[in-house]
Amino acid sequence: MNALRRFAKSRAVDRMSHWVSVGSALMLMLMMGLIVFEVCLREIGGTSTKIAHDFSGYMLVAVALWSAAEVMSGGKHINVTVVTDRLRPRARGVLWRIGHVLTLVLSAVLFYSSALLVVRSLANGTVTGGLYQIPVFIPQLAIPIGFFFLMLQLFVNTLRLFWGDER
Repeated sequence: MNALRRFAKSRAVDRMSHWVSVGSALMLMLMMGLIVFEVCLREIGGTSTKIAHDFSGYMLVAVALWSAAEVMSGGKHINVTVVTDRLRPRARGVLWRIGHVLTLVLSAVLFYSSALLVVRSLANGTVTGGLYQIPVFIPQLAIPIGFFFLMLQLFVNTLRLFWGDER
């Protein structure tokens, strides 16, 4: 139990979430560069990369999911406080704890399901329908990676909330 508490207080998961979010930002810049390149190629050269649409879609998924843990780490997610503002502090704390546990369970289910999706795609040898026929498991990997770090961050945040160590 003490090791778990030290782990939750260490901020190691917060740092990991930050670096995954940096990867998300780099992916966003790469996506933007690919789209600008595609537009220039079409306007100037009258041709296309034929991959910009597909790749930017794959990267958009990574951008969204890889930044979720950082948002959770900093408490920057959207809070609708219409109900919680009317509750007493103790009831609000109970509701927050229940919400964290339910969100943790949901993120674990989503991680597991998306990991199964990747494994099935890999086992079946599924490829994209585009010109380059990329193995589908490669872009799908972004999904369980994002949910893994979100789940890890939620786990640590939930421990902090139950132990009163919340930032």
